[in-house]
Amino acid sequence: MSQTCAITSCNRLARALCHCCQKNVCIIHLNEHNDLLISQLYRLIDNVNILDNHLQTINIQKTVNDYREKLEQWRLESHKKIDEFFKEKCQELDQLVVDKLDEQREEIYQLQSKMTDFVHEQQVTHQEIYEFKLIIDHLEQEINNIEQKYVQIFTRPLILDHSLISIKGNNEEEYNLSILSPVYKIINRPDGSYGALASNNRHLLIHQAPNLCLVDENLEIAKRILWSHGRIYDICWSSTIDRFIILDEKYLFLVDEKTMLIEKVQTIEKRKWLSCTCSNEFLFLSTNEWGSSITKIVFTSEKKLDKQWQSPMICKKDEYIDIITSNKRKLAIIIRNNTNKTIRLELRSLETLDCIWLLLLNLPWNANRPFHCCPFVNEDWLVADYETGCLLHITKTGKIKSILPYNTVPYCVTMFGSNILVVSAKDGIHFHNYHLNMMKFIVIITTILLSVTINYTIQDLIITVGCKATGSFCISPTQCCSGVCRGICISPCQPVNAPCNKSINNCCDGLTCNQATERCCRLVGKTALTPSECCSHQWKPYNIVRGGKCTHKCRRINETCDEQTNICCTGLQCGSSPTKCCRPAGQRALYQAECCSKYWIPDSVGNGGKCCSQHAEPCSDNTDCCSPLEHCKNTTWSYLCV
Repeated sequence: MSQTCAITSCNRLARALCHCCQKNVCIIHLNEHNDLLISQLYRLIDNVNILDNHLQTINIQKTVNDYREKLEQWRLESHKKIDEFFKEKCQELDQLVVDKLDEQREEIYQLQSKMTDFVHEQQVTHQEIYEFKLIIDHLEQEINNIEQKYVQIFTRPLILDHSLISIKGNNEEEYNLSILSPVYKIINRPDGSYGALASNNRHLLIHQAPNLCLVDENLEIAKRILWSHGRIYDICWSSTIDRFIILDEKYLFLVDEKTMLIEKVQTIEKRKWLSCTCSNEFLFLSTNEWGSSITKIVFTSEKKLDKQWQSPMICKKDEYIDIITSNKRKLAIIIRNNTNKTIRLELRSLETLDCIWLLLLNLPWNANRPFHCCPFVNEDWLVADYETGCLLHITKTGKIKSILPYNTVPYCVTMFGSNILVVSAKDGIHFHNYHLNMMKFIVIITTILLSVTINYTIQDLIITVGCKATGSFCISPTQCCSGVCRGICISPCQPVNAPCNKSINNCCDGLTCNQATERCCRLVGKTALTPSECCSHQWKPYNIVRGGKCTHKCRRINETCDEQTNICCTGLQCGSSPTKCCRPAGQRALYQAECCSKYWIPDSVGNGGKCCSQHAEPCSDNTDCCSPLEHCKNTTWSYLCV
């Protein structure tokens, strides 16, 4: 039986199945559907032509020059470091020569004084004349040596590490904060530590009570020094004076990363400071008060702070600056309004402090704790929201790109190097790796063939993208070649004794990745026939049955132990006292406190004593205690104290 066209109000007979809408339609409506697809295709072609025209108008030289500014900045800073090193060595050379000349002058003075005495007395011997000649010859040789070969300078050619600079392309839309990698390192912060932090390309400066600590590129604490001043409100880095700058409630302090010396700045007006940031020419300070202002200070040629002036009105009397930060081009400011209970992010010019754009942040208002912000990728900004426990990604044009709920309360954020995000959180300093997803699609339209018949066959155009390799960021398992996604693509789970680590090669359920010399999957307490099967440091053989037990790193003398996982090292036994610890019975000990066992018998001569399991007349192979004048002897039937 013939069907009518599925289009409402059309009484024509259906002639074909439209693969677009999956309806039986007449020829006229089938052509209309096809015309609609063709019109959409024409619009897409127009869009491609517009993009092509835009590409043709890009000024390549201007674009490249803009990017070269960063390379030029690196070149200037590198030359500055070489000049400083050269100046240091010149001063060292000058001092060496001056010291030697002073030494020779002193010897000549002593000789002249002695000879004057002989002239005054009008008597001298042949031997003394001979000694004077020797001294004068020696002095002449020393002085000639200063002019000719006293100083030896050894130099080596400067070898550049080509990995110091990496150049790669990226797009603004390529990085998504929602796929931030998991925390791969945490530095604990003791109670009383301040959350402020700052970094340069070499070190991260943090406060780990009671010390200031420098964290190196390996995320290890390289240097530390006692911080004996007030509460730290903010820290920033100045490449111009090559110092970290620390703000407490009233003062500024300079910290030299090479020597860790802390110097209080005396030339700055004493005010209640809250936040700081640096450009190449200026230091910016904001005040800790309602109606906050910004003070702009010039770095002089002597690398000192001078010529300070206060900004024009930035805040009203009911407004407060939480944080100021810069990306060497622009100044970002977070301001709270007490009347409207609003929070906004402003971007301003470094030179004039004129407002470029502002963004109202829909964040819970709190008058007691400031928000924090730092420069992010592609001249974007990252805001730490401690109230909701989120990180906000703000584009350079003032739009919220993404919001990431963080796994703890974030206080401060900063970038360390080229690919590390540091979050000062409630439970410590968190480190994340971030990478830009470099995926580009180039679509080339060459020829489009359209064919219309009674029975249409419309095939979908499918663009297949290769799966992601291990270590790449992912959202779903289907994106990964391994089929396993944990925020990043990881290898399928590793079985017993297979190599593993804590990021990519994860162990299967029921196994752990142990910290052995070669990490491998092994459950502590699992039976192993030989020590080679244990990834852990210790293997304890069973007394009766074949095999033994894997355990953690063996326990040393006086360390707590048990018979399951915390097994004593070879030659030690786990004592039977209530607080079990490793100590072999029969071991000499100077004090009773050294014995994990319950009993200690001093020597008769008073030179230490012996640890033993118990004090008993029938002893056990010299492991139980006999009196100081007795020893455990093997009799016919048993061991006795005799």
